[in-house]
Order: sequence, then C-alpha cells, then structure tokens
Amino acid sequence: MKKNQIITNLLLILLLSGLVIAGIFWLNSTLEEEVILPKDLKENNLIENEKDRELEEELAPIDEETKVKSETEKDLPQVSIIIDDLGNSFETDKKIAQIDAELTLAVLPFREDTKKSLDFFADKQEIILHLPLEPSNQSQREENMLTVDMSQVEIIANFHLALDEMRPYVSGINNHKGSHFTSSREAMETLLREVKKEEMFFVDSFTIASSIAFSLSKEMGVETARRDVFLDGQRDTEYIKARLYETVSLAESRGQAIAIGHVFPETIEVLQDEIPKLKSRINFVNVSNLLE
Repeated sequence: MKKNQIITNLLLILLLSGLVIAGIFWLNSTLEEEVILPKDLKENNLIENEKDRELEEELAPIDEETKVKSETEKDLPQVSIIIDDLGNSFETDKKIAQIDAELTLAVLPFREDTKKSLDFFADKQEIILHLPLEPSNQSQREENMLTVDMSQVEIIANFHLALDEMRPYVSGINNHKGSHFTSSREAMETLLREVKKEEMFFVDSFTIASSIAFSLSKEMGVETARRDVFLDGQRDTEYIKARLYETVSLAESRGQAIAIGHVFPETIEVLQDEIPKLKSRINFVNVSNLLE
C-alpha cells in the first residue's frame, strides 16, 4: 500500500511538472507573440498608410490656378527677338543684360569688342554669328564682307575666318546687310553648303524682298527662319514700341514671330520696359526654337 502511494505521488509530481513546463512554454510563446505582433502590425500599418497617401495624391484635386497657368504658358504664342550688331561697343552691349527675356544676340566678327561681348553673354543668351554680306548699296560695303564677285574658295575661306573668331559660342548665323548677296543663288549656295557642313542654322534677316536665303536654306536642308519685323527702322521709342506690339499681334495670329532690333539705347529701353508687360501674352524664346 505504501509502495502504491509512493508511485502515485511520483506520477502526480511528474504530471504537475509537465503542466508547469507546458505552462512555461505557453507563456513564452504568448510573450513572443505579444512582442512580435505589434511590430508586424506597425509595419503593416505603415505600408497601408503609405498606400493610402499615394492614393490620396492620385485622387487629390488639381490646383486649377496652377493647372491653368501651366497650360497657358505652354500654349502662349512664341516671339524671338534678335539683337544685331553686338561687338562694336561692349559698354553698350552689356546693357542688354538688363532685359528680362530670352534673346538671340547677333555678334559681328572682327570688331573691337567682339571677344568681350562673346565672353560676357556666353552663359546668358543664345549667340549667333552676324555675318557681313554684300549690300545692294555699294557705299555700304565694309571690310571682311562676303561678296558675290568672290570665288567659291574665297567665300568659303572668309566665312571660316569669321566663324573661327566666334567659336565655340555660336550655333547659327544671320546676315549683316547682305541684300545683294542673299539675292544671288550662286553665292548663297556656296555659303549654305558650308553652313550645312558645320551643322549650323541660317536666319534670313530679310533685308530685301528678293532675298532667297530662306527658301534656298529649306531647299538645301539647312535649318532656317526668316525675320518678320524690324523693330527700329527709326530710332524713336514710340516707333519701336509700336513695332514690338506689331510683332506680338503677328505671333498671336499665327503662333510665332521673329523680330530684329539693334544695339540702340532706345531699343534696349523699350524692350526692358515692355517685355515684363507682355509675358502673360507671349513666350519669348531663342530663334533656334523657331527654325524650319
């Protein structure tokens, strides 16, 4: 009897020990779950919150004012203003920097301040070579002009002399004077072949109605554009202002327009005063944006 009682007690002890051990394992497991589970839930919540934020951003109402402004700026007519004859006086040229707009600056080669103006505007505005070409009025001829009586070799050589002085600043060309030269198919073909080899564009300043520079450039596969309005045929601020608004109206009617002015104090003054007023109507761009 005593022996059976001892065995029974031992079995009870073993049973209780097993229950205690099982309880300990269960408690540890529960504690681990309590520690890990909140972390998992936290991560899951972060993921879900991030997804919610992304969804909210996708569904958020667009600021109509910003949208309208962006679309308006994108769709505004484009105007390019070329300023001719830089290089003669750096003191005058640098005043162009006061004009708050993208401009294209046509710099003359072989002038006293050519290099100064090139260096000053290199990272500020688009620069093109203002290439001197022969005018119809022979009294207006200048040194270092390309003329129709030059041989092909002479035209090519003189063109590269002018271009080399402007490197690496220029990506295109427009004509300084040139009413006689731009009316000559033979002379222009010789010049435009070199322009094409250099992968540059040519803007016809359109100094005479008989100019073929624009049409011939397109025919030969040279990127090109043609001047629409001369701003300062008269050095009078009211006249220049009227021509500027004529350019704007032309752009509004057909989508774009190109105007040419010169480094005159009157022209700089008008552009400085009027361009800020016109930015709600017009995008001012480099001429390279309007090439055909």
